Amino acid sequence: MNRKIMEHIYRHLHRCCVKTRSKQFKLFSKCLTYHHGMTTLSNAIPGVYKFVAINCDKKLCHRLFEMGFILGKKLSVISTNTRGIIIIVKGAKIVLSNKIAEKIILKKE
Repeated sequence: MNRKIMEHIYRHLHRCCVKTRSKQFKLFSKCLTYHHGMTTLSNAIPGVYKFVAINCDKKLCHRLFEMGFILGKKLSVISTNTRGIIIIVKGAKIVLSNKIAEKIILKKE
């Protein structure tokens, strides 16, 4: 997965949502949901999603790629709570912290 592509997608979505609609939406995640049908993993409800983008450093991007976070691939959100988010990627259950989940953008299937 090319980290630069994911960062470009994230920056584009952020620029479209926050900067052009700053009076209407104060939060990036609210704008994503309203205009693009997308959400951050931290705001996702249980269901099936498609992985769209991530905004993180090189080390975390590489680790998530190794776990199966590939652009356009499906993942299932099983449970969300204050301690973390349980998801299934490529048949493996993974728990991510809310801090990491805020950086991942998904689109509802």
